[in-house]
Amino acid sequence: RIKLSQVITAVLAISSLCLLLASMRPAPWAVFWLFVVFEGCCGIYFPAMASLRAQFVPDDVRASVSSMLRVPLNVCVAFVLLMSPTVGSTGALALSSALVFVPLMGWVLPIMHFQRAK
Repeated sequence: RIKLSQVITAVLAISSLCLLLASMRPAPWAVFWLFVVFEGCCGIYFPAMASLRAQFVPDDVRASVSSMLRVPLNVCVAFVLLMSPTVGSTGALALSSALVFVPLMGWVLPIMHFQRAK
C-alpha cells in the first residue's frame, strides 16, 4: 500500500518539475500538457493534505488551522504576481517552481532524517 507521505512527495516533485519545464518555453502543446499534469497534481495534493489534517488536527480547531495554512499559500501567490512584471512569465514559472520545491525539501529532509535514525 502506498503511504500518504509518498503520494505528497511525488506530487510536490512532479508539480515543481512541471512548472520548471514550462518556464523553459517548450512548444505550446508541451506547455499545455505540463499544465494538465500540474493541475492533476493540485487535484491530488489538496485532498491528500486534507486527509493528513483529519489524522493529526483535532476537529474543534481544524477550520482555524486550515485558514492559517492558506495564508502562506496566498502570500506566495501574491509574491509571484507582484514579481511577474519584473521577471516575465518564464521567471514567474521558475519562481513558482522554486516555491513548490522549498516545501518539498521541507517535507523530504525530515522524513529522510527520521528513516536514517531508525
